[in-house]
Amino acid sequence: MSQEKKKNKFLGLIIGGAIVLLLLNAFFLYKWVSTSNEMEEKVTILTNQTEELETDYNSALEDLDGLESDLSEMKGVNDELDALIEMQEAEIAEQRAYISDLKRSNSNNVSKLNQLKASIASFKSQMASDKLKIDSLYSANVVLTEENEVLTEENQSLDYKLTESKVVNESLTVDLIELEAVGKLLSIANVNAQGVKKKGDKDIETSRVSRMDKLRVRFNTGMNKVNKDPRVEVFFRIKGADGSVINGVNPGTTVLSDKSKTNYSEKIDFSYSGKDKRVTAYLPNSFAKGSYTLEVIQDGHIIGGTKFTLK
Repeated sequence: MSQEKKKNKFLGLIIGGAIVLLLLNAFFLYKWVSTSNEMEEKVTILTNQTEELETDYNSALEDLDGLESDLSEMKGVNDELDALIEMQEAEIAEQRAYISDLKRSNSNNVSKLNQLKASIASFKSQMASDKLKIDSLYSANVVLTEENEVLTEENQSLDYKLTESKVVNESLTVDLIELEAVGKLLSIANVNAQGVKKKGDKDIETSRVSRMDKLRVRFNTGMNKVNKDPRVEVFFRIKGADGSVINGVNPGTTVLSDKSKTNYSEKIDFSYSGKDKRVTAYLPNSFAKGSYTLEVIQDGHIIGGTKFTLK
């Protein structure tokens, strides 16, 4: 009986141990299945997030490409807008590199993937805001450019009119200068050239070269209210019968109104107040017998003359 009891007790222990082992196996099997399902669920979530992020990433790259293309088309409008576009392009390149590096180095990390997704979303939002600013500046610049073209055309028209006015004014100025120059010319009269022999304060007129000491030239200035010069300068051009200019004691060259140069025989100057006065000048006797023509020149214009003969 004692042996039977021992046998039954041992059998009971074996059965009890088997039951405990079964329970433990069941518990560990449950934990393994639960963990496996949880891991599978996490893998599924990570896969979905990765695919979603891949879509967001590709979409962000397409947006970047589109923005870069738009920015490129806006270049060349003005330096200020070009500088802003270049800054935006540099930021795009920097963000493109950052997003690519983040995606490449953390593609299996849920936290980093979420960070990448948030970075893409934030940059796309900022990019859209900057695009609106650039579009606004570009549109405003287009308006300003059109207005500037209109103003440029108006300025060109004004420049043309001003140029025409300037030409007219210059022409009028030249005309006024010429008129003033002509107005200052003396209206001489009673021009006389006569050989004289000096006897004290008296002039004894003679037409014989052998008896004359000097050639006396006299003329009336006439009145002139335009000429305000206190002194007037005139040139005497004395020509022989052959047309050659006779040299006096102080001969020289002057320019006529037609810009041509001519020799003169003598030069004199005298005081003048605008009233008529009789001018007398004496030229040394450097003449031979013959017929002569005397011309009086003022400011390049021949204002009078006479002829005389010496025997």
